[in-house]
Amino acid sequence: MVHHHVDSSKLEWASAPPAGPDLMENQNSHWLTAKEAAGYLKVEPRTVLLWARQGKLKGFALSGAKRHVWRFQHIDLDAMLTSPSVAMNRRTQ
Repeated sequence: MVHHHVDSSKLEWASAPPAGPDLMENQNSHWLTAKEAAGYLKVEPRTVLLWARQGKLKGFALSGAKRHVWRFQHIDLDAMLTSPSVAMNRRTQ
């Protein structure tokens, strides 16, 4: 597996940036490509990118590229997996 260093100063936040101590934790964590995130979630990379653009999955778009290059963190992927699904929400209504 190839590890790439992501310069956090070149990130555009897809959502509000974390505040306080969480910011330092995020800077030191492992960044995943869309393909790696898709493998972890067992979906296609295009699905991960769609979810990121829709705001369903927290992602970080790298600036300076002609096309957006996205990076993801394990903690955000885990949060998506543990959040209630649409099916669960319908059962509780």
